[in-house]
Amino acid sequence: MKIVLQRLFPNHNDEPFEVPLSKIEETQVKKNYPAIALHGNHQWSIKEHQEVVFQDKPIEKMHIVYFGNLAVPRQTPQKLLAIVSGQLASILRSGFLKCEQNILHIHLVLPHPRRVPSASTSLLRRLGIFRHPRVEVRFSFRNAYEFPGIAWVYALAAVAGPNDLIGYCHSKGASHKTSARQPRLPIEKALTQKVICAWRRVKTIFSVMPNLKIAAITTSSTSIGWFNFWWARPSHLLKQGMPVRNPVRKWWWEVWLAQKPAPVNEQLNLQAYPRRGMFSIGSTYSRGFTLDGSRPHKIIQFYDR
Repeated sequence: MKIVLQRLFPNHNDEPFEVPLSKIEETQVKKNYPAIALHGNHQWSIKEHQEVVFQDKPIEKMHIVYFGNLAVPRQTPQKLLAIVSGQLASILRSGFLKCEQNILHIHLVLPHPRRVPSASTSLLRRLGIFRHPRVEVRFSFRNAYEFPGIAWVYALAAVAGPNDLIGYCHSKGASHKTSARQPRLPIEKALTQKVICAWRRVKTIFSVMPNLKIAAITTSSTSIGWFNFWWARPSHLLKQGMPVRNPVRKWWWEVWLAQKPAPVNEQLNLQAYPRRGMFSIGSTYSRGFTLDGSRPHKIIQFYDR
């Protein structure tokens, strides 16, 4: 593998700066220029005078915690089931469970304990994961928003290894008004694909950048992973403190990831140039301007050899 630092607006004589990754010694790149990644009308940048560290330290085990709410008031069971089954099917199609080191944790909220057998039949058996050795399933019957999922994330982080990675996502759009024919929101489909189903790409980047703490479609300066679809190292999750059921405000669980923020140079933006494999390290949601106010010059590209 190589890491390439490349100018966005190159001079004719500029060649991309290739950093070969040593499997024994870590590689450090000191930059005295701002780096940038672009997407749409937004820009995400890296501050000046930042040191980026590369090291061959493979991720050993990956966990995905999926939180699905099948008990949203004023929504039909068919619609909620379509959202949850659609997301889980996407994760399975990504090949996540084909890797023997990966584990899928599913927490489902049901309106009543009597619904457990039907949920197991209509969802887990249909997807082919009923009693799968690397699929753990839990049920709850109370609306506590995303607390059960986040609490499971924290519990996994407490026993995970130092080179493990934990991903989290949820049934976004379950409370929205959508048509019966298209119950899933386009943004939810994109988040599921570009964050969670991109687990191989995420694994590759975290394996060579030991300083990275979180990855999301994009992050804030306070290290919130927007839309609560993210990957994080167990050590960073433990720093956030044990989740508590109160307060149970709907948005609290997005803020939980930022109780003890990671520095911007320890955050990964998965949205920048997704078709070209371009990402920014030190990404923040900056609404069209660079973090340090300077003109962008370079981006970071990862690719496998």
